[in-house]
Amino acid sequence: LQMKSATIGMKNIISTGFNISESMKLSEALKDIGAVNNTTGDLGQAFEDATKGMRTGSIELIENIGLTQKLSAVMKNANIDISNGIDLTNNAAQREAFYNMVLKEGEKFKGNAAKLASDQASSQAKANAAMKEAADAIGNRLLPAYSGIMKVVADVIDKIVAPTGI
Repeated sequence: LQMKSATIGMKNIISTGFNISESMKLSEALKDIGAVNNTTGDLGQAFEDATKGMRTGSIELIENIGLTQKLSAVMKNANIDISNGIDLTNNAAQREAFYNMVLKEGEKFKGNAAKLASDQASSQAKANAAMKEAADAIGNRLLPAYSGIMKVVADVIDKIVAPTGI
C-alpha cells in the first residue's frame, strides 16, 4: 500500500468518527481483507475507495475492498435500518456494526497485507535480478560488435586526421 493511499484512507476513517485506535484497527483489517479480495485489482485504490465510501455513505465504494458480506445484510442482521442510506459519520449504531463486522472479517484474512507486501518485494527483487542478468548477457554479446565498430571508427578518424597533420 503506497503512503498516499494509506494517508488518504486514514484521513477518511478518522473523519468518519472513529478514534485513532479504532482507525488503526480498521485500517489493518481493511488492508488484510483487500489484499486478496478487492474488486479493483489494486489494494491502494480499493482502500481509498472503501474509506471514502465510509465517509460519504457509498456502499458500492465500501464494498470495493472485497467484503465477503454485503453491508446491507450486516446492517439488517444488526437490526439497523438503512432505508435512508449508510451514514457512519452520524449514526453510531451503523458505525459500531460496521466496525465489528470489519474487524471480524479482518481476522479471517489476518496477515494477507503483510504477505502481499512481502511477495511484491520478493517479486520486485527477482525481476531486478533478472533484468540485470539480461542486461549483462546482452552487453556481453554486444561487446565484441561494439569493439569492432569502435575500431573501425578509430581507423576512419586516423585516416581523416593523418593526411591533415592534425
